[in-house]
Amino acid sequence: MPVHVYTAQRDMYRGRDLLDLTTVTAVSRTFIHENITTCSPTRMSAEHARAIYLAFLRHSYRAQRSRWQYTLTHPRLVIVCACPPGTRTCRRYMLADVFGKLGACLGGELRHSDQPSLTTRTFRRPS
Repeated sequence: MPVHVYTAQRDMYRGRDLLDLTTVTAVSRTFIHENITTCSPTRMSAEHARAIYLAFLRHSYRAQRSRWQYTLTHPRLVIVCACPPGTRTCRRYMLADVFGKLGACLGGELRHSDQPSLTTRTFRRPS
């Protein structure tokens, strides 16, 4: 069963299944480029920042394939960053698209009303 990938603004989602692109952690380091710390670059064009981030993701996939494969085994993943919903240059949308190309089911943007409580867990259906 493929992972279901959603996106959300960081302040709107706090679930246990999140991947936060605003903080470097052991998990997020695989998906965060050190030279692109925000989704709205100030010193480079949006197209250039997008190209750099996508090249980084390709390299990361080759170098850390086991981390990518592990992420794809989860039932649900919510990618968050600080951008308001609909920001065209947002890394969370680019990463979600990449996961979609790897077989994930894309579920769109979660809004505040869609947020499950912190105690909600996602379970796999029995086969």
